[in-house]
Amino acid sequence: MGIREKKKARTEATILKNARDLFNKKGFAETTIDEIAHHSVVGVGTVYNYFGSKRGILVKWMEKETDRLIEKGTKVIESVDSSPETEMVALIKAWLTIMYEIKHDLMKELMIAAFREFDTIGREAMELDYRNIAQLVELLDLQKSRGKIDPDIQSDQAAFLIYSIVAMDIMLYISGLLERDQIDATLNMHLSLLYRSWKPEVSK
Repeated sequence: MGIREKKKARTEATILKNARDLFNKKGFAETTIDEIAHHSVVGVGTVYNYFGSKRGILVKWMEKETDRLIEKGTKVIESVDSSPETEMVALIKAWLTIMYEIKHDLMKELMIAAFREFDTIGREAMELDYRNIAQLVELLDLQKSRGKIDPDIQSDQAAFLIYSIVAMDIMLYISGLLERDQIDATLNMHLSLLYRSWKPEVSK
């Protein structure tokens, strides 16, 4: 990477960091491009040149957060070797540690925005969800190769089912109906039930 590219990457990272801090502090709707530019010590035009709009900043930030999720998840997959449900819980908890960095009110605002603006924010969020689902598939395939779960299980369908459970628990958390420690408990319970039915058949 050349000097110009490094400078561009630093500027982008600075804008995203300050945007995230402001979103967490004031909310997405109440944060302005002017404020993001001021805190990033760049011109308003620079922010628009990099991201096009405040929504563009949000989408890029969501992509970067997903990159962090995947990176953290990869480390878990490479290091765990225990019961399959314990491995899956470890992966999901790794994701959640990053999610918990986002303030509760902002998560609620973004969830509502994803539904209201499905053709933009919602579709972008869904594309990022599929990246997470792909990582679940990766772990499930590994578990099948190690003989920990039934090899006939369709990994993509199983991953979608697990992700649906995680998404529902997160929605309940955002809505104030689940506490963080309750998410851990419900995840353990639901995944235990799933994996019980996915045990490999014992040869007689």
